[in-house]
Amino acid sequence: MSTEKNGNNIKRLFEFRPFTLEVDERRLLRDGDPVTLTGKVFDLLLLLVESAGSLRSRNELIDALWPDTIVEEHSLTSRISALRKALGDEDDPPRYIETVRGQGYRFVADVTAQTTESTVPQEETRRDQPHKRRAVAWSVALACLALASAGAVLLWQLHAGTAAKPMPDKSIAVLPFENLSTDKNNSYFAEGIQDMILTKLADIGGLKVISQSSADLFKSHPKNLHTIARELGVENVLEGSVQKSGNEVLVNVQLINTRTNQHVWAEAYTRTLSNVINVESDVSQRIADQLRIKLLPSVRQRIQTASTSNPQAYDLLLHADSSLHKFFLSGSPSILDEAIGDYRKAVQRDPKFALAYAQLSYALSITYNYLGHHTQKRLLEAEDAATKALTFNPDLAQAHSAKGYVFYWGERDYSSAMQQFRKALALKPQDAFLHMTVGALYRREGNWKAALREMQKAVSLDPRGIFALRNLALTYMALRHYKKALENK
Repeated sequence: MSTEKNGNNIKRLFEFRPFTLEVDERRLLRDGDPVTLTGKVFDLLLLLVESAGSLRSRNELIDALWPDTIVEEHSLTSRISALRKALGDEDDPPRYIETVRGQGYRFVADVTAQTTESTVPQEETRRDQPHKRRAVAWSVALACLALASAGAVLLWQLHAGTAAKPMPDKSIAVLPFENLSTDKNNSYFAEGIQDMILTKLADIGGLKVISQSSADLFKSHPKNLHTIARELGVENVLEGSVQKSGNEVLVNVQLINTRTNQHVWAEAYTRTLSNVINVESDVSQRIADQLRIKLLPSVRQRIQTASTSNPQAYDLLLHADSSLHKFFLSGSPSILDEAIGDYRKAVQRDPKFALAYAQLSYALSITYNYLGHHTQKRLLEAEDAATKALTFNPDLAQAHSAKGYVFYWGERDYSSAMQQFRKALALKPQDAFLHMTVGALYRREGNWKAALREMQKAVSLDPRGIFALRNLALTYMALRHYKKALENK
């Protein structure tokens, strides 16, 4: 930001050839020509350039770019992609932005910081006083965000410590399924089976189901199951493996009670691609039976109902979901395009495939809000896909969620978004991200009691998820309950 000294205006510049970053003008020049950047992308570039040569963690960047806002990790990765495109930084190795896998980003180009000074009339200097006040406010905001991040880390540690307490007997974590296929390209299939089982289990209100983002931090078939279960706050763990060869699929699962170290139930499913779709329903039903959970007829029906009867459409859905997860990690628009393409193919194979329509709508909404496809046509496409999903399956949580994101990201209609997300949550009560999203909307409304309740529920289902912990910490900070933020368990 510009400063004044003896009536002079001092401006900051950063040079990394052939670019010049004019901080106060919020302008990037390439050999003197302006380079178009959105506001968030400019802020991201400034954060990286100011700490050139040093690693900036993903969480640190997210906290700085989206204060007091719930965002998914792809919000950052999509901005990184846009920034690399603007800089022409698509070579390997990169010239400007290095990705440190699993940690964050580092600006690797040589940067020269400069200041320019120009004489400013005293009257103009006085007019700039509001900018100085905003600078102070921004500094305070950054300090608060740093505290929120620190609070999130401390909450993480505190929640890990609480795992020594007795865990509910009706609780489960589904660890990553091992891919035993000779063709390692079939890893998407193992990931998909695990995800589909987890999605079915999240429909059961009487069962605590740990979020995939926390469960996936661990490896398949770990030796220290008891320790992992304590960290995640569950008594039961489901392990599995998938072997796919041509048209044949072998799925092995075993349910383990970590308190007694007993194998409660195990099953080997030998299927073909045409009937493997029913495995997720059978596994979910058997788990509920083994844990003696009484299911409501409506929940039982949802669990037993296959998402599609078309094996090709099902396979395309698993492919697309895998690409969507990879996009969240890489931020590559081309990978998201692959997901959208496969979702489109899936609904072509099965024109009544509600889940594929819901996922297609969600992916399109991401491109609308984050990747520059901010057009009425794209928004209408997302809305149409969500409407079709609801038409073909009005009891599908993902369909209501997709509609919610159209309202949330597309139309900024937060009241309608809340209605859809609450409907989704009623159908899928063990979905951590839905609780977090609803909590953020309550927080926006000023309903702090409800916001806190939802954020706490999100953390209980996603105890290792930095987004859940960060949003809980931010909620406590907004209420000025700093001690509770650190003592929360």
